[in-house]
Amino acid sequence: MAISETSLRDMLLFAFDEINKSGGVLGKQIDPVIVDGASDWPTFGEKAKQLLEEDKVAVTFRMLDIRKPQDGAARFRKR
Repeated sequence: MAISETSLRDMLLFAFDEINKSGGVLGKQIDPVIVDGASDWPTFGEKAKQLLEEDKVAVTFRMLDIRKPQDGAARFRKR
């Protein structure tokens, strides 16, 4: 995981912990699933597919590549 992504991951884990301590969302605990795309677009696509189809996650968070933000977003439009 790139150093630029670890701060986002840490912030989200902290936020999830605080939300869970307060009773969760609509009474349900947040169960984070963390995957590493290895800074490789094809791997990001594979991991996104795994999260959506196998892990059945409800929400995803990711870093945007400010040079080409449409590349990552296009992978989710198919879903």
